[in-house]
Amino acid sequence: MDRKLHFEIVTPKGRILSERVQYVSLPGKKGAFGILYGHAPLVAELTAGVSRFGELGGHQRRVFVSGGFVEVRNNQVVVLADEAKLTEDD
Repeated sequence: MDRKLHFEIVTPKGRILSERVQYVSLPGKKGAFGILYGHAPLVAELTAGVSRFGELGGHQRRVFVSGGFVEVRNNQVVVLADEAKLTEDD
């Protein structure tokens, strides 16, 4: 069974990222939080900071987001941000 999330980041310039991952960690306004497969529906405000995403216990990538909002629904995680920039792979 494929227990992955569909993770997207969208800015006014277009889609920055669209990947299937096992986890996402985001910089929330009330503190950082993580999202795994089966997460309850959620809409939350984000602050400027680094989001981490990837495979549990494996490769992870990072993206800077300028703040914005995230919606989690049906194992889809969509971040809406004014700006986002992928960092170099570790």
